Amino acid sequence: MTKDFNHLREGLDLLSTAISQRLYYFFSKQEQAPAKILPADIAVPRMKLMPVLNAEEFVILTMALAPHIVPGFFDTAIQQYLPQGGEFPELGGIKTGNQRGMQPTGETALFVLAGMDVSERLRVSRYFSADHIFYKKNILWLDTTPAGEPAFSAKLVLSQEYVDLLLIGKASKPRFSSSV
Repeated sequence: MTKDFNHLREGLDLLSTAISQRLYYFFSKQEQAPAKILPADIAVPRMKLMPVLNAEEFVILTMALAPHIVPGFFDTAIQQYLPQGGEFPELGGIKTGNQRGMQPTGETALFVLAGMDVSERLRVSRYFSADHIFYKKNILWLDTTPAGEPAFSAKLVLSQEYVDLLLIGKASKPRFSSSV
């Protein structure tokens, strides 16, 4: 991986560590499990053509990008704790049509960054509000859900423009369909 794309490796490493720590605390049922698992002084890589992000925003961005780089990223991350597979609703995630690996959802972001601490989950949920840079710059958002389903059960969607910027270093030209 070239120097320009070291942020991708760093992001995946940080995300993997965050997931592993959250799962460790969850499954060991430790009384002193921290609500926040990212160190306050963590250095977040500066990415070209991207706004400056804090550590939690960087983790959320990497969550949305991970399936584009490593299709089984989340399945591999949780396999140590659920070797036989099975349901784990606290982590969220969905399977979609063409992608066979787990796709992260808003629930995934809430669980990894806040665990089951309600006040922390409410704080983290603000990253998906209309006044956050993710929304304002059309970087990422939660997909829509069917009526009556929780909004955070929706898939994290990273705009194709930012997928291209992060993976190839520039935005691709839009494709136009021949069917109108």
